[in-house]
Amino acid sequence: MKPEHRGDRDRLQGGWVVVSTQEWFRDNLSRKRTDLAATVLICGDRHVWREKGREYSDVIRLDPAANPKAIDLRRVDSRRVWKGIYKLEGDVLTVRIGYD
Repeated sequence: MKPEHRGDRDRLQGGWVVVSTQEWFRDNLSRKRTDLAATVLICGDRHVWREKGREYSDVIRLDPAANPKAIDLRRVDSRRVWKGIYKLEGDVLTVRIGYD
């Protein structure tokens, strides 16, 4: 990835409320969840997802110069990396992550 652009990284800082998620499965079925009580906290290069008493922490790497803008999330407690794209419009952050 190319070096990070400080503008987007700075704009991502703070707390976010997860409004919905969309999951796609190998059999092309999808499941949209809007009943989440999840939040995301972004502090520096750390991303913490909190939902139903569980917490997951990732290191974020951005490439806003890519088209579309790229994001990598690396789980802190493992070597697993999720690659994705993101869009930041005003106070709405949309992220698409590819899962193995």
